[in-house]
Amino acid sequence: MTTRNERDRREGRKTSASDWANQPMTTFEGTSVKLPEGVTFFTMKKPGTYEIDIIPFWTGEGNPKADADYEHFERTFYVHRNMGLEGKNTYVCAASFAKLPDKEGCPICAWINRFGGEADPELVKRMKQQLRQLWCVIDLANKDKGVMVFDAPFWKSFGEVLKNKVKAREKYQTFADLTGGWTLILTVEEASIGKGGKFMQVVNIEMEMRDDYEKSVRDNAPCLDNLLIRRSAKELQKILDETINGGVGDDVPEDKPRTA
Repeated sequence: MTTRNERDRREGRKTSASDWANQPMTTFEGTSVKLPEGVTFFTMKKPGTYEIDIIPFWTGEGNPKADADYEHFERTFYVHRNMGLEGKNTYVCAASFAKLPDKEGCPICAWINRFGGEADPELVKRMKQQLRQLWCVIDLANKDKGVMVFDAPFWKSFGEVLKNKVKAREKYQTFADLTGGWTLILTVEEASIGKGGKFMQVVNIEMEMRDDYEKSVRDNAPCLDNLLIRRSAKELQKILDETINGGVGDDVPEDKPRTA
């Protein structure tokens, strides 16, 4: 729960959607994201149309797009998928915490950079760093669930489509504002991913003006920076060792979140 002093200190501090849209982008499950009690994931289980409202949150430490205690609307992070003995787990890359003072290098990225050219191409492809984003959303078809967390891929899906939309029309820069925000209408299609796998891909986003939200909705939204499961370089090294010494797994659709 946010105290009055915290609310007073934070008011008026928020990031710019225009700056976010014009910044370049570079590249879940219980092993990478842990939800607070009572919060659930927003998922798209079949093709069709979905309507969501993006809810801003107060940033914590380490957000790559905003300083702490700013009103912001997403958490960019990186993952290594298909890891571990069975090749089925996803772990947050250490690069996701590059802004923290106690940052560590990622042994998985280091191994790929050093040995990727001579290692099994399929293994390297599965392990490569991938870009994702967390969002606080309200699903208009399930408002009773309150603020949910959307774990979404960036490239060729939700994040990239939204960024291009915001860059194209200045008025959409307020899409996540509590006052004057926009409802996002997602067009979702089934797409293929390696070895016959399927996932739900956002191919288009339209926007409509939405009703204003109370500040309490933002103040009680989960801090997305605190949801990522951070592992030490030693832990990631152990996971790497398990993976390259026999971990074999299938491709997993990027938009399929796992339960914590």
